[in-house]
Amino acid sequence: AFTKRKCNKFSYYICKPIIKYGIYFDRHSLSIGTNIAAHFFQLCGLVELAEQAMKADLGVFSYGGIFAVRNNNIASFLDTAKSCLNKMEELTRTGNNYGYIFERCWLHLFGEPFIDLNKIRLAPRSVINY
Repeated sequence: AFTKRKCNKFSYYICKPIIKYGIYFDRHSLSIGTNIAAHFFQLCGLVELAEQAMKADLGVFSYGGIFAVRNNNIASFLDTAKSCLNKMEELTRTGNNYGYIFERCWLHLFGEPFIDLNKIRLAPRSVINY
């Protein structure tokens, strides 16, 4: 569903590598260890993505990730998330940290699955392409 790209893995549970978490955590009164992607998707109104992120251990991102998404994935997202677009735009205008989270989540917004480490541990090596 996606063009070939270099993907980088990151944890939604580790604070410092992703954003200046102090700002995000303080703004939303979150405790350390909160799954930021799940919280962020919930803020946007993307409940299903929030639930998927909550169950995941890792996410996948690619610099310029929006350019790796096929048109049909974009159209599908717009159909399902149309009611959330205003909130998503509002968030990106109120703080830089939201844009940074979006950058890390582009591929997931358009259908890239999150990573569950338990499934990887149980999968045969030939199946894993991460």
